[in-house]
Amino acid sequence: MNELFFTKMHALGNDFVVLDTIRQSVTITPEFIRHIANRHRGVGCDQVLLLTPTENPAADFGYRIFNADGNEVYQCGNGARCMGLFIQSENLSEKKIIYLATRHHVMRVACLPLNQIEVDIAIPNFNPASLPFITTEKAAPYHLQLSKHHIIFDVVNVGNPHCIIRVENEVADDIIDIGKQLNEHPVFPQGVNVGFVYVQSRDAIKLNVYERGVGLTEACGSGACAAVAIGRYAGYLNETVTVHQAGGLLRVTWPSDDAMIQLQGSATIVFRGVW
Repeated sequence: MNELFFTKMHALGNDFVVLDTIRQSVTITPEFIRHIANRHRGVGCDQVLLLTPTENPAADFGYRIFNADGNEVYQCGNGARCMGLFIQSENLSEKKIIYLATRHHVMRVACLPLNQIEVDIAIPNFNPASLPFITTEKAAPYHLQLSKHHIIFDVVNVGNPHCIIRVENEVADDIIDIGKQLNEHPVFPQGVNVGFVYVQSRDAIKLNVYERGVGLTEACGSGACAAVAIGRYAGYLNETVTVHQAGGLLRVTWPSDDAMIQLQGSATIVFRGVW
């Protein structure tokens, strides 16, 4: 295999291998993704991110996301922030606002001072079919019996599918077990990201996310947006919310039902390498 230049990055501990496929040729297969994402035999990461050319006239670059299990997904807010910083650091664009085309939509990425990046994620979609989530219940909240737990939850699509469970304690029990069971449950035929939300106030929440195809991560940008969207929709959160995760803080703003939900936080380059 030819030498492959990569950049290791993270956003609040949610870590990525970033590959520039504009200036080098890369053959992408699920096996390749699993190999490079392996923390013992590869570089190691939660997701592999690809910067690509785009034919979309509304975008500057293409943006593809692969989970560590090799499957492609279509949204990653933390990854989009890292991609914005990568483009800026590599002098690939002089613009302070960059548009990235995913397979489903175009994301606005604004590069702010001190490595802060703001991203327009999506307009939240609460229709269960958009995830997809199969249910006969007419409205949220939804109910599901797992092997050890009866869970009450909401669902939302913010470019990828999320199940949001509100918990009564800051340290939720059995996160990994519940997340794994929901990802294997037939009501979520394509899997789902599972967020466990503890509401601290109308302006602050604590969040843990079991990510589809990855597992428990230190931070999840789209998960933060999903949690705030559900809280806003249900009426217990304000327009702008600080989201506390294991890796640090994110700020999420959703001004109105028909507006893009916005995510702001830091991004960090860890190192560059050849693989």
